Amino acid sequence: MSPTDVAVIGLACRLPGAATSRDFWHLVRDGREVSDSPCDAAEFDADFFNLSPREACAMDPRQRLALELAWELFEDALLVPETSRGEQVSVFVGAMTDDYAVLTLREGTDNLDHHSFGGVSRTMIANRISYALGLQGSSMIVDTGQSSSLVAVHLACESLCAGESRLAIAGGIHLNLADETAMLEKEFGAMSMSGHTYAFDGRADGYVRAEGAGLVLLKPLGPAIRDGNRIRAVIRGSAVGNSGHTSAGQTVPSVSGQADVIRRALARAGLDGGDVDYIEAHGTGTEVGDPVEARALGEIFAERQQDPVRIGSVKTNIGHTGSAAGIAGLLKAVLTVENGVIPPSLNYDSTASGNDLKSFGLQVNTTLASWPVRDRPRRAGVSSFGMGGTNAHVIVEEAPAQPDSVVVEPEQDMPMAWVLSARSEQALTNQAARLAVRVAADDGLTATDVAWSLATTRSVFEHRAVLVGGDRQVLATGLTRLADGDPGAIAGRARATGKTVFVFPGQGSQWLGMGRQLYHRFPVFARAFDHAVDAVDAHLRSGLRDVIWGIDPDLLANTEFAQPALFVVEVALTALLQAWGIEPDLVMGHSVGEITAAHVAGVLTLDDAARLVAARGRLMAGLPDGGVMVAVAAGEDEVTPLLTDGVAIAAVNARNSVVISGAEVPVSALADRLAQQGARVHRLAVSHAFHSVLVEPMIDEFGRLVADVEAGEPRIGLVSNLTGRLAGAGYGSAQYWVEHVRQPVRFLDGVRLAESLGANVFVEVGPAAGLSAAVEHSLSTEHAAAVATLAKDRPEVDTLLVAAGQLFALGTPVVWPSVLSGLGGRQVELPTYGFARQRFWLGLGADAPAPVSRAADLAEQLQALTPDDQHRRLVELVCTHAATVLGHSSSRDIDVERAFQDIGFESLTGVELRNRLKAVTGLALSRTLIFDFPTPAALADHLRRQLLHEDRDDSGDEKIWSSLKKIPLRELRRTGLLDKLLLLAGESDAPLPDPEVGNDIIDALSADALIAMALESNSADDAD
Repeated sequence: MSPTDVAVIGLACRLPGAATSRDFWHLVRDGREVSDSPCDAAEFDADFFNLSPREACAMDPRQRLALELAWELFEDALLVPETSRGEQVSVFVGAMTDDYAVLTLREGTDNLDHHSFGGVSRTMIANRISYALGLQGSSMIVDTGQSSSLVAVHLACESLCAGESRLAIAGGIHLNLADETAMLEKEFGAMSMSGHTYAFDGRADGYVRAEGAGLVLLKPLGPAIRDGNRIRAVIRGSAVGNSGHTSAGQTVPSVSGQADVIRRALARAGLDGGDVDYIEAHGTGTEVGDPVEARALGEIFAERQQDPVRIGSVKTNIGHTGSAAGIAGLLKAVLTVENGVIPPSLNYDSTASGNDLKSFGLQVNTTLASWPVRDRPRRAGVSSFGMGGTNAHVIVEEAPAQPDSVVVEPEQDMPMAWVLSARSEQALTNQAARLAVRVAADDGLTATDVAWSLATTRSVFEHRAVLVGGDRQVLATGLTRLADGDPGAIAGRARATGKTVFVFPGQGSQWLGMGRQLYHRFPVFARAFDHAVDAVDAHLRSGLRDVIWGIDPDLLANTEFAQPALFVVEVALTALLQAWGIEPDLVMGHSVGEITAAHVAGVLTLDDAARLVAARGRLMAGLPDGGVMVAVAAGEDEVTPLLTDGVAIAAVNARNSVVISGAEVPVSALADRLAQQGARVHRLAVSHAFHSVLVEPMIDEFGRLVADVEAGEPRIGLVSNLTGRLAGAGYGSAQYWVEHVRQPVRFLDGVRLAESLGANVFVEVGPAAGLSAAVEHSLSTEHAAAVATLAKDRPEVDTLLVAAGQLFALGTPVVWPSVLSGLGGRQVELPTYGFARQRFWLGLGADAPAPVSRAADLAEQLQALTPDDQHRRLVELVCTHAATVLGHSSSRDIDVERAFQDIGFESLTGVELRNRLKAVTGLALSRTLIFDFPTPAALADHLRRQLLHEDRDDSGDEKIWSSLKKIPLRELRRTGLLDKLLLLAGESDAPLPDPEVGNDIIDALSADALIAMALESNSADDAD
């Protein structure tokens, strides 16, 4: 291995008849001719790249195509594009002519705006890639005419070998959009009249005009092997040179110039003419060019007349793609050495007079042929020549053998998850459809390989779907249904999540065998389960594992074992969820479940929690018989006035759900009375009347046994059952746990508190799913939800994977590689992103300015509406004008919860939106409006306060504070604003808080710090 060897680790293309490198290989392998198949240059997924329709229309389609291909390139390389953000990754793209600029200027000045100059700039083709992906290496356009893209590859290899970049994107793009350029080429006199490319054939009458694009992702070979990258081929050497002055004229190819560049490429690779078996020729099919190329090749290979080098030209398949011709040839060569067969070169008659190239040591390959058997790697050369004399040649070699991944065969019907995501609902459907086609067509694609590849090689976006199943057919069927829009799939749109709450259920949720399936599937669960069982067994009269997984349901139902059993399962389940990246911001429990919450929050050590739960269960089980508990579908306010002696409210679970507890006679009487009034009642299967006066015989002994329990400070927010508030001073003392046994469970108050603190995801961590329903009934926020992790009589692994999928769909971070660890999957090639393309072309612009309206009139209209209708009215106002500014056809195309910058706004379009809103409302609005109020919803709220004079006394720093409060902390971190906030607050040495914690940090900042940060952030964008 030479230090100059470069690995090709990714391919992407859009060529005639081929939207992917896989399609392209099938096309050339099968010997098809599709040169009359143009690229659809107008189609583009602008929203994926946060571009407005207006800007997309102004952009040269080559810029758009470059963006999509660059994304596909990383995915083909099995790399997540975001992992290269901020890295030294270079971009070299070959491009010639500027047809879209010709069209733009031809259309006249009516369609010009501030996007137009950058939109038709050729250099922006490469720069768009660097900007969109955050790449900080060299970024340039290469124009050497028809050799541009292969010269770009050479420059990329040079950059890598010099250590200037760790990865490089190289290739070329060529589109035929303007009739003017076509006329120039026709007048040049080298175009085919027959419409076919006759490379090296006596019938040659010129090149066939075509278009297309291709990119390769390159990496030094040593690091590629070390990092386990999939290596498609190796570039052993390359060279570029110009023919210089020739007597035949500048546009006439030179034998010596072409031979020189091939000879130098071989020398750089440490090879000679006997080490190469195939040449992907420039082969344009021109009367002058091909004979010159044959003679130049003959200078290198003439000695191989007995073992001729096979040659071919991809131009016979797809035509001459101009500045993308060289990359098209390189892609063919890479796929040829990778697959070990040489595709046919078309339109060549070896029997025709004058077509014999044997004297040059060459043979045109006219049929699909196996690679010649050699005792060395397969090697091919690729040539590309520019009309100005700049020539390039690249030597491609078969990839070195790579060790096979060690694959653990999964058990039959082992449940797993296929995870998909996209930037839009349509793209998600496209993803599912593309993957469904691939799975159906490739029987060798295992379910585990698909699961692992989706989890480790794809980016995560807001539109999400998760399929859970135990075999390939079940998952494939789910994929087809998802592609057809079946709502049964776990799917949703992730929103900026608030805080996540772990909720631990209490007694009554247990069942025989709980946790066994999780124990055998997930080592993390098993280890945590074993530790918790060991801690609890020290305080029990019988081994807890045998009770939980035994055959006696009555033994597990005994309070003595039920409560410790729940604690063990909940602790183990928490450890597993945390290993999957699902972390709580708050914890709370129901009755005995609060002991688990206290342990998870760090208040109780494992040993103290185990001792506490064991003593509680044993003493409760030893209470005198008698007493009942009844669940009532009624509110606390309805039930409290009806309480009689001996009856207590044991739990307030939801707005219309309480539990009464006490002696059997009075409790039954009250239950009957409530039932007669129309309330549903249900007697609970419990042995005693917990949380009532009937538990008092155990109080003193319980207090004595737990007197030395030490309570630490909670590491995360802990909501008390006793108070319905956050744990404070005195929480976790022996006296607290005594009161906890006797007093009612104020679960509803805890849910409401958590929601008021910003929680919108509640995870029931334990068996059964009873608390999830109670939480759902208590939530007031539309986008809040409760998710149960286990359910009785359903497979545990399936249920937990479904829960993880539901959380993921809501927006909770889930580390899917951790979820799927142990399955033995490998990274395999999957269909790349399913872009949701729309048509963008010249002529789409903003409408005329909005008519002026008096603020007083609008305010008067708003005052006649409800607050919700006021908000809807102003959101529609903002979205209507935002849609016009961006070039959307409808206000429905504007996502009110996405940041303005993420839907295509920048400084100048932000000012345009401000001007339109200023005209229609009559308000004095800042030119930094879209930065001060970063989403359409936030801006609508600001307009409402201004119009209704609710903001009149706000100081500038208060306005900034209120706008920052609307930005999720994760977004502050992504944009770098969080670092500024912490720095300005003097907290920069402290570790950054978790993105899910919330906006608590903002509350601690001074107004001066906020003002300074805001001014610094917005000054560069202030159009004034």
